[in-house]
Amino acid sequence: MQEQGCLPVHLKSDRIDDFPQNPRYAPHDNGTFKQRYFFESSYYKAGGPIFLFVGGEVPIEDWAIILEESNVQILIQQFNGIGIVLENRYYGGSYPFNTSTTDQLAYMTAEQTIADIQAFALRVDLPGFEGINASQTPWILYGGSLAGALTAFAMKTYGDTIYAGISSSGVVQGVLGYPQWYDPIQKLAAQDCVTSINDIIDKMDMLIEANQTPAVEQLKEIFGLGALTDIRDFAQTIAFPLGGPLKYPTNTWQEINWDPQIGSQDFFDFCRNVSNVDSPANITEVDFELANYTNNEPWTNLGNYAAYVKRVVLPYCPSGDYNSASCFGTQHPSYWANTTKALLRSYLYTTCTEFGAYQVANPPGQKSLVSRVLQVDYTQQGCDWSFPKGKYNAIPASPNLAYWNIYGGFNLTADRLLSIDGSADVWLDLCHHSNFAPERYWSDVHPEYLINGAGHIWDVWGENDVATEPHAIKRYNKEVNRVSGEYHSATDRYDKETNRVSGTLNGHLAQQKPDHSDSKGNDGQWLEIIGMILGKDGYDEDNFSYVKEWLDKMTSREAVKTVLERPSLNLKLANSKTQAPARKVMDYRLTGPISAYPKEYHGDSFFRGPSPELDQAWNDRLRYATIRLSPEEF
Repeated sequence: MQEQGCLPVHLKSDRIDDFPQNPRYAPHDNGTFKQRYFFESSYYKAGGPIFLFVGGEVPIEDWAIILEESNVQILIQQFNGIGIVLENRYYGGSYPFNTSTTDQLAYMTAEQTIADIQAFALRVDLPGFEGINASQTPWILYGGSLAGALTAFAMKTYGDTIYAGISSSGVVQGVLGYPQWYDPIQKLAAQDCVTSINDIIDKMDMLIEANQTPAVEQLKEIFGLGALTDIRDFAQTIAFPLGGPLKYPTNTWQEINWDPQIGSQDFFDFCRNVSNVDSPANITEVDFELANYTNNEPWTNLGNYAAYVKRVVLPYCPSGDYNSASCFGTQHPSYWANTTKALLRSYLYTTCTEFGAYQVANPPGQKSLVSRVLQVDYTQQGCDWSFPKGKYNAIPASPNLAYWNIYGGFNLTADRLLSIDGSADVWLDLCHHSNFAPERYWSDVHPEYLINGAGHIWDVWGENDVATEPHAIKRYNKEVNRVSGEYHSATDRYDKETNRVSGTLNGHLAQQKPDHSDSKGNDGQWLEIIGMILGKDGYDEDNFSYVKEWLDKMTSREAVKTVLERPSLNLKLANSKTQAPARKVMDYRLTGPISAYPKEYHGDSFFRGPSPELDQAWNDRLRYATIRLSPEEF
């Protein structure tokens, strides 16, 4: 056991391959790996929910504060729950292998990762606690950015296991090129700064397009980057303060946050420097050094821009060998192919195979903050060099976006999934509230919230002293707490409804049984077979003797057992004689005309048929996962 701050880090064994029948993962690996997690239980009271924070594309150490001072911490305290942070496979200490070759990365997919989440919720043995798995206790996922997308995907796929989810800035739509990353900066940043950069980029691209090599070389020298041999490396390096397409060591617009302890103000410092009207003459004179290539028109604020890059960006290369792979040069195939485990390599694999979203410049005719030499081929080159074809696995020529978008993309819906975005987020146009998505409307089943003026995953962070939060965050947090409270109270209402409906059914069976004392165990044409939760607080099946007998009879039938034992259901079947921890809430219905079923299932029997009273009871909105049994299954 390791220590994470004040919380110990625990390990759970998980399968490397959760889909042994899927040819995508052939020849398959039947091994296991250790997945790390830590949890906070000091607020827990019996019956409280579990909040699982999905670790995403960083080690869980990066989320140490999340259970101490954040909206997650506020939620677990308010609802007397347990908070867990689960590390994603292939990040931190949760690697299935010692290296990350192309073959070993074959299991680094969205569907494998969300299968880990479901398996964890169902089977984790949380030290010191019993009865807290998803079959017995409501689990609520919370994830931001890539983890926000995984949260939405998990809710879409495993909504019968995970009760609710909060997707913060969840990038649910995969695309190839994503120039919209720079749109919030273009629209919302200080316009004197933005206009200056737009103008410099337009002039730079004109020189490149006109093959004005001496002028381009002079421009590189002005920034102190004459050593870079690929013009795209130069374009990326001067874009670091804005967000380079492959990497950026500096803080950018994305790292701005309302909480100064979490976010960075570096972007504002960058723009203040670019548009500084009080710069000394040796800086402002640089604006005229290339004017002879642009009809004597000065490059306004070029000197300021170059001075900032020299002062802030170049020190990230202490060796001064700017064209090296360890600094700003990318044209080193062997460097990319290094199979050492690293979070950027894992994230790049997801980018190259499923998600895409290559940051590129706007096309000619539109204003751009980065040079138009930065296109899809630049990122794809890094993909191809990083992941050469293996024995069993090869990356596609471009990301197979179908694997990411199979969950619905902009049309993804899942009951009890709260989708939250910020209008100023660089990733907004891949999220639920994208400008390219359908019009959004709130409903209690599909809640959504767009925080005006907010950036990337701003909602994750919260203050115990609510008065210190910005107004928009206060409003949002109140809404999250309200929705989470509704989710939690819904489970209480469910328990009460379980007892009410069971009483109705028990009375109906008691009236009918004397008329069918010679029954051979046939339960008739109504057969809406309901499995109530056993072992759940507030429900005792011994209080409903006829229901208990009827359930035992029904769950002993081979046809019903076959369905209950389907692996996809993850059920532990229980009856009154062999008391397993829980019986999943299920509603088993016959489909098709009753005559299509064997006679024994619709003859005169112990359970004659429906009644208006029962119809009303079963039509109430209980938390059911429905399985329909065809005639062939009987």
